[in-house]
Amino acid sequence: MADREGPSIRLTILSGLALSILTNISLYIGQLLIARSLSREEYALFLVVTNFVVLFSLFADLGLTPLFVRLFSKHSNLKNSDESQGSLLGSMIFIRVSASVIVSVAVVVVSYLVGYSIYERYLMAIFLASLFISSRLLVLRSVGEALLRSKGRYHIAMLFATLDAMVFALCIFIVRYFKTDVELTVWIYTFSNLPGFILLTLWISRWVKSEKIHLK
Repeated sequence: MADREGPSIRLTILSGLALSILTNISLYIGQLLIARSLSREEYALFLVVTNFVVLFSLFADLGLTPLFVRLFSKHSNLKNSDESQGSLLGSMIFIRVSASVIVSVAVVVVSYLVGYSIYERYLMAIFLASLFISSRLLVLRSVGEALLRSKGRYHIAMLFATLDAMVFALCIFIVRYFKTDVELTVWIYTFSNLPGFILLTLWISRWVKSEKIHLK
């Protein structure tokens, strides 16, 4: 019998698959447009900046996202689950915010020691916001997505990620008809994640309020 509290497993899987395909297509189109809009030197700089930050973001993740999903699922079935989930969610947010700050400092320091230019470090500083709002970098936002997955709402997390990908591709498509450069591209690549992040935050806030959960 299908779970009355949420969509069926089949619907969740199919919708998640469809949204995943749409997300990857949108990201591919956006990346392709970036490669066509920037010069060879500018595109190389874009890759250096983004990949440098992505490399450091792996230390902020540490492969904990699957563990978060399991812990949320486990604590939802315990006695005093509201208190347990509040403590768990608060702890995870604190851990990821702390990790993001540490990684941000590390990127700034290491990029200076390695010898990147001021402009390159400036672009990296912009892209560091992705640690907090992006679904592609499994850091802070992955906590909320782990909560959605544990509640059987994986398709909602994918919907938010798909929205971000489509905004990214659309913005890159629009600006390519004007004069674009690496800085504008990094701004779009980073803050196109805001719509999904805001919606995810609102969903979690609503869930916390409805369940009367207090973050600790």
